[in-house]
Amino acid sequence: MVRVNTERIESAMVRNGLSIRSLAGRARMSYGACWRLVRGQTNGIRFETLDALCRELDLDPADIIYRKDFASDAIRRLDNGTAGLRGYGVDGVGARD
Repeated sequence: MVRVNTERIESAMVRNGLSIRSLAGRARMSYGACWRLVRGQTNGIRFETLDALCRELDLDPADIIYRKDFASDAIRRLDNGTAGLRGYGVDGVGARD
């Protein structure tokens, strides 16, 4: 799953002296969309928007988005008993036919 690195965005905003409103204007996006992105409450980003944010914040795309590993999520769920992976060889039952 791809996620937004809110800490990197916020630190770059501080470093560049930008508020959410000023970043939105410079990146040519709505204030609401920028606010959701900075707060990590978005489900996607267009390449044009990602490019504009990288330009304004002096970051690379990998600084703004990252891939959260499914395996680490599965291990975490196994640790707290909520895995729900029955039939996939994780719970001792074996892989599905």
